[in-house]
Amino acid sequence: MVFPWGQLTVEAVTPFRFATVGKPAASAVLIRSMVVRTGYIGSNQRGSTDFNGSNVKAGTAPAAAVTLTLAVNGGAVGTVAFAIGSKAATFTTTSGQAIPVQIGDVLTLTAPATPDAALADLIGFIAIF
Repeated sequence: MVFPWGQLTVEAVTPFRFATVGKPAASAVLIRSMVVRTGYIGSNQRGSTDFNGSNVKAGTAPAAAVTLTLAVNGGAVGTVAFAIGSKAATFTTTSGQAIPVQIGDVLTLTAPATPDAALADLIGFIAIF
């Protein structure tokens, strides 16, 4: 958009939101949603800046390191990881590259097969640009 004071560029983001109450069960599917537009999951799940990418937080930090698996159409494409005692997750994508997604792709975020003793009350979103 062009305004008298300059051009404004807005990057469209589709957030895939989720929340859990309590501790996620073993291998719980936290997100299972169909992609509704062509786009990409940013490299290491960041957007055009470090401030507009995916974001996941825990109400209770884990007692041990925890890794959630992000997949597209059943194939792992990245992780959402919590360090011991951290309430904020860090993100990776396969080889640190952006992951293209198409209309109809199925995005899933799955809890680990062995639940953490403490991790609970997750909330967040995976961003598609």
